[in-house]
Amino acid sequence: MSNRYIEDVSSLAKSFSYAFRGFRFAVDNERNMRIHLSMTVLVTEFAVIYRLKIVEFVILLILFGLVITAEMINTAIEALVNLNTKGYDTLARIAKDVAAGAVLVLAVTSAIVGILLFGNLQKLQAGLLFIWEHPALIVILLAELAFIWLFVFRWEKRKKGPRK
Repeated sequence: MSNRYIEDVSSLAKSFSYAFRGFRFAVDNERNMRIHLSMTVLVTEFAVIYRLKIVEFVILLILFGLVITAEMINTAIEALVNLNTKGYDTLARIAKDVAAGAVLVLAVTSAIVGILLFGNLQKLQAGLLFIWEHPALIVILLAELAFIWLFVFRWEKRKKGPRK
């Protein structure tokens, strides 16, 4: 193997590590990110029980990705504004509020799409009955909800700022 190939692979690996570090920062420091991830898990599990069609499942996956991406962009905007702003600044507030508003619009739109996808009352009842008839699923769901509570509200935040 040539040195150029090794350098390219090494460079690619570094870029992925930076991306994962950014994702981890958002999870560690943004409660809304942890909420979005938790809802992604719960909705995905229910989509399987609900037996969504593949196209409907793909729609959910795209929306999950968009919401999580929007939250990460919002986090990046907040960090940039904080970097360049000392004290209160009206334009800084506007930038942060608009970025957060964009995430809200996407999250509400995703919730509406979810309501439409899961809106068949007969399928919804059948899915809930399936869960109710399987006590192990109820125990798993309760354990997941407890974990989600801890994950969302008690997750140890890391010191804000870049990690070396």
